[in-house]
Amino acid sequence: KALREGRDPCADAALSRQARADLVQTFGGDAVSLVETFKAADGTTKLLVDVGKQQRVEAVLIPQTTRGKPTTTLCVSSQ
Repeated sequence: KALREGRDPCADAALSRQARADLVQTFGGDAVSLVETFKAADGTTKLLVDVGKQQRVEAVLIPQTTRGKPTTTLCVSSQ
């Protein structure tokens, strides 16, 4: 959710303090930053995420319904 809203997941209050500390320890204080978003007509959101050291990852958020409830699937490029 943090990425979808353009926020740093390492600072997401929805995560426990321990989970946030683990993210910071593993990835550093600035784990990721959202560079660009594009909302497509089909409801998907395309993301360009900077993961540090000038490396970027492309991802897509795909809204859907699972068991009658709205959910989001995150698809990350593995190129």
